[in-house]
Amino acid sequence: MAGRWRARGSAAALCVLLGLTAACGSGGSHSNTASHAPSGTSSAATQPPPSCLTDAEAQKNLRAVVLPSGDERQAAEWGSGSVGVLLSHQSDGDLCQWRDYALTLAHRGYRALALSYQDATPDEALAAVNTLRKDGAKTVVLLGASMGGTLSLATAARMSPPPVAVVSLSGPAVFNSVNAMAAVRKLRMPLFFAAGSLDQPFASDARRLYRAATHASTRRLLMDAESGSHGVAFLDGGKVQKAMEAFLARFAPPRG
Repeated sequence: MAGRWRARGSAAALCVLLGLTAACGSGGSHSNTASHAPSGTSSAATQPPPSCLTDAEAQKNLRAVVLPSGDERQAAEWGSGSVGVLLSHQSDGDLCQWRDYALTLAHRGYRALALSYQDATPDEALAAVNTLRKDGAKTVVLLGASMGGTLSLATAARMSPPPVAVVSLSGPAVFNSVNAMAAVRKLRMPLFFAAGSLDQPFASDARRLYRAATHASTRRLLMDAESGSHGVAFLDGGKVQKAMEAFLARFAPPRG
């Protein structure tokens, strides 16, 4: 899938998006941005656009997700529906891991935001949820792969109002200090877990998380038999993707 992405993004496109043309017009300097940013913070405005975005996408779709600390994270958003979907990537990825599927969701009527994590914490995810809501999402779905699945489950326990549904594709029970096992015991919204039966320890963790989620209004565990597929590899049009999309259509149908 990575081979289909076109490396056409440019720093100039990001400057246009964030309204920094004056700051970027002289040797690429971001002096105006720095004068307003808290000391020691990282700014999405200083990062080049992801290589998976075209120039037009960089101008239209990039977002700077602002944390309470003032730090920023780079994200991209597609679609305009009132049901927002936060897409959280695997530990070896960034927002580009979700670009193609975000477009699919947008075409189906969702507002999809893919975030590039730096610290892999629920605080980053919560800031992205705030961005989705400010942009027009009335309800939010959390959808994550591997590390992103763990973050989605842990974030759901802290969201107010809570997400309408959560999907974890190969999410481990614990990732660094993020504990999805503790979170799922508190969750009451519909939950969807999937893993490849040969993908250990993620298959065992999916079963453990499913069993622990006893308060969920509904829950589904799909083990892909004799499969070692992991995380975003399930977005291949196969039975896991189809089951996940049926779950979303039931519990979080797109709305304009």
